[in-house]
Amino acid sequence: MTLDSNLQKYLDADQYLERSLSLYSTNKVEEAMDLIDKAIECDPNLAVAYNRKGDCLIKLGRIEEALACYEKSHELNPNIQNNYFDLGRTHLILGHYEKALENFKIANDMRPQSDIHAFIGKIYFDQDKFDEAKSSFENVLGVDKKAMSLDLSENLTLKGKKEEQKEEQKKEEKENDSFFRKAINKIKSANSSLANFYISLFTGKSNEQTLCSNLSETEKTDLIKAAKQVVIASGNTMALYYYAQILCKEGKTEEAKKYFDKIIEKYSMILSAKKDAAEAYYYIGKSYFFIGDYLKAVENLKKAVELDTDKIYNHYSYEMFYTDAEALASLAEAQSKAGHISEAGENIKKAIALEPNNKKLVDLKRKLGY
Repeated sequence: MTLDSNLQKYLDADQYLERSLSLYSTNKVEEAMDLIDKAIECDPNLAVAYNRKGDCLIKLGRIEEALACYEKSHELNPNIQNNYFDLGRTHLILGHYEKALENFKIANDMRPQSDIHAFIGKIYFDQDKFDEAKSSFENVLGVDKKAMSLDLSENLTLKGKKEEQKEEQKKEEKENDSFFRKAINKIKSANSSLANFYISLFTGKSNEQTLCSNLSETEKTDLIKAAKQVVIASGNTMALYYYAQILCKEGKTEEAKKYFDKIIEKYSMILSAKKDAAEAYYYIGKSYFFIGDYLKAVENLKKAVELDTDKIYNHYSYEMFYTDAEALASLAEAQSKAGHISEAGENIKKAIALEPNNKKLVDLKRKLGY
C-alpha cells in the first residue's frame, strides 16, 4: 500500500467519525455506530473510534461490549484521561466498584475534575456507604466550605503538583486553538443534553474543524466557558441529586428540598430549550418524588416514559444514568404513592419484563405489594 493510499484511509476514517457525531447527538445511535465501524476498518489503530463506539453501545444497553471497546481504546492509547473515565463509568454501571474506583482515581490524578469526585461519591452511595458518599458530595458542592480534597488515597496526592498545574493552565489559555479543541472534547465527554444544546446553539453542527473555522473569537471564548461549565455542572448535578437523597435518609427533609429544587430548576432550563428531553422529565419527576409531591412526580415520570424510544435503552444526563426499566419502576413507585394502584401494578410488571434478573426491581415489586 502506498503512502498516498494510507493517508487517504486516515482521512476517510476521520470523516466517518465526524459524520457519526451528528448522528449520535440526535440519538441515531446505530447509524452512528455503522460509520464508526467504517472508520475502524480504515484505521484499526484509531483509539478514539473504539471510545466512541463504546459510547454508542452504552446508549444501546450493550454494556459488556462497551467495556471491551473502552479497553481496546485504552490499549491503543493509555495516556488519554477520558479512557480511564469511561472505564470507571462502565465498571460502575456493571457494579464493579473496585475497578470503577481504581480508574476514576487514575483519571483524577491525570487531571482533577469535580465530576470524578461525584462519581466516587456515587460508588459509595450504591454500596450504602452513605458517610463516605456524603463526604465526596460535600467536597464537590463545597458544603463544608473547604477546598476540594483530592487526596483519594495514600498514593494519590496532588500537593506537589499545584504550581505545575497552574503553569500548565496558563499555557493552555494562551494556545487558543488547542484549548478550544479541548473545550469541544470536554463538551462531548459530558454526555449531557446541555452539552448538545451548547453545540447546536453556536453552530448547529458537530464537526470540530467547522466549529474552529466558523466561530468568532468571542464565540470561541463563550464555548470554552460553556465547556468548563458543562463539566462542572455534570459533577455538581450528580452530587446535588445524591446528596439530597442522603439528607432525606437522615430525616433532613427541608434541607434536602433546597437541593432538589436546584435539580428541578436545572432540568427545567433544559426543557425550555429541548421539549422532548426525556431525561429532564425523569430527574424532575424523581426530585418531586423525593420531596413528597407524588402527583407532580407521576406527571413528569409519565412524560419521561412516553418520550422513550425503542432505539435508546440507557439514558445519560449530567453524567447520571438510568434505564427504561428504571423509568417504568420509578413511575410505578410514584403512582403507588399517589394512589394510582392499577397503573402502578402494570408499570412495575413492564419494568421487570425488561430486566427480569434485576433484584432491585423484584424487591420493589414485593414492596409495592404486587
